[in-house]
Amino acid sequence: MIPFAGPDETLRAVELIGRDAGARGVSVVVLDLAGALVDEAFGAAALERVLEAIAGWGAEAILTGVSPLSERAVAGLDSPHMVVRKELDETIAAALQVAELVRRPV
Repeated sequence: MIPFAGPDETLRAVELIGRDAGARGVSVVVLDLAGALVDEAFGAAALERVLEAIAGWGAEAILTGVSPLSERAVAGLDSPHMVVRKELDETIAAALQVAELVRRPV
């Protein structure tokens, strides 16, 4: 789970995790947008870069905590490797399900 602490900070955190050899087994990243305002221009483009970095090391992204003011920007993102959940508890449950499916393919 990574809190969205702004586009640059979050991208740096994702890139650092991606470079860590121990992170190769990570199949799901929960990106918590609680408190973040993602606008349709700069914010959405920055968030797409974060999602691309996560997908680049083979993980799925699940977004949570999307505020009503950010919903439109998030809905407009073009990322096939992204799931959005409103509540943190359902996000964690979804992340565990995805990780289990990746670990044990059907």
